[in-house]
Amino acid sequence: MLIIITFKLHHFLRDTFNIPNTITYLLGAIPFIILFTKQKVLLHSQETIFLMISLILLGIAVSLDLLSDGKIFVLDNNDLIEEIFRIAGAFSWLIYNYFLFIKIKNLK
Repeated sequence: MLIIITFKLHHFLRDTFNIPNTITYLLGAIPFIILFTKQKVLLHSQETIFLMISLILLGIAVSLDLLSDGKIFVLDNNDLIEEIFRIAGAFSWLIYNYFLFIKIKNLK
């Protein structure tokens, strides 16, 4: 996630290789899909609130990016606002994964 934030990988792939942002975001969704399919039992816990917050924040960041790229909805300092949501979402995802790791470790 740090690489994506720092180097804006989705912008690089779009500008250099003409790969649409939607494809980049779909590839970035793979960890979430794997989590939902392989760890369903662990999703029924108190820590899931961090996952939900993460999904909401990352969803807002992705929506802002896609809407601003299409010139549908543009804000002043759009990139800054987008990155704040992306960093907050990544941090919430990190907290969720920490609690998930502790839970898995205690199950063994």
